[in-house]
Amino acid sequence: MSFKIKKNKITFILPHLNGGGAERVCLTYLRKLKNNKFDISLIVFDKTTDLINLIPEDVELINLKTKRISKSLLQLIKVLRKNKTDYVFTTHYTVAFLLSIVKLFTPRFTHLARIPGSPKSEKKHNYYGIIKRYLFGIGLRSAQISIAQTSEMLEEATEVFKLKSKDCIVLSNPIDTLLIDECMREDFRLFNPEKYNIVASGRLHPVKGYDILIKAFSEFNKIQQNNHLYILGSDKGSESELKDLVKQLKLEKNVSFLGFINNPYPYYLNCDLFVLSSIHEGFPNALLENHYLNTPIVSTRCANIVKSLITNGVNGFLCETNNIKDLKENMEKASILKRCEIKNKKYMGSDLNTLLTQIQNA
Repeated sequence: MSFKIKKNKITFILPHLNGGGAERVCLTYLRKLKNNKFDISLIVFDKTTDLINLIPEDVELINLKTKRISKSLLQLIKVLRKNKTDYVFTTHYTVAFLLSIVKLFTPRFTHLARIPGSPKSEKKHNYYGIIKRYLFGIGLRSAQISIAQTSEMLEEATEVFKLKSKDCIVLSNPIDTLLIDECMREDFRLFNPEKYNIVASGRLHPVKGYDILIKAFSEFNKIQQNNHLYILGSDKGSESELKDLVKQLKLEKNVSFLGFINNPYPYYLNCDLFVLSSIHEGFPNALLENHYLNTPIVSTRCANIVKSLITNGVNGFLCETNNIKDLKENMEKASILKRCEIKNKKYMGSDLNTLLTQIQNA
């Protein structure tokens, strides 16, 4: 006689499947969970398609078809009451707040609320106002465990959102090396080998500093000719302005906007340089992925993690944020670096399996 071992249920909740960093991290955690231990489901409010291919076939995908988070309350209560899940994982402030209300009407579950960015930087750059900050704090405090990406972000969260440090844990972002390696199997011819090809990746939003990058690239191109800059990312309000800047600087033949790219890894693997020009970041995933691929990197000091990944003159260069001259000079320095000479130490991200095992054994 065989006995079926009861699995714990874990539900991940995302507003959508757009190609953002928080969404990618959530799906990486989901993919790396051991299916022999958990029944895994994913709830989305709007089943957009950017990242749909990253969802394993054996994961139950539940589309609430509500699109707006504010209209998802009743549907979410209904699904979670039916599912009787053991764990819920969120990675957006607004969803964490929504869940603080939902849990009043559903069977008990353990809420793991990932903090998506740097609370101090978000406050400094006015990402949201006082009222939203207050509501987001309610959402995070209602969770059994709040997950920060670094120890510095944990300290920021306890200060900005008034969290108790005993209820917080640090889990550094994972990278799915198996997925990256799988995406490398095909033979890609992406770039003109006669050119020096630079790649930047991320949504077209002011926080990514693409205006600074384009101006720095313009100066760099005057010194070292025959360069091309490829910018990967969906429009989040800045595309028209950035394209106008490219025209103004007469760089139409040297700068390409490729939009959202479902599989960016061949671009990372085949470029000569990756540039992260962000004003601030929480834990930049594209940087981790390029580090894994031994890509020469120039990055602003936009997050604490970059200082531990990049050694000046060895695998890249660090520069100041919002500084055209510094970025241009470091791009020039990086042009002598070769991928074949870079041997980065393997980055080890955190494992959600370990955290869940610790919770179960507590």
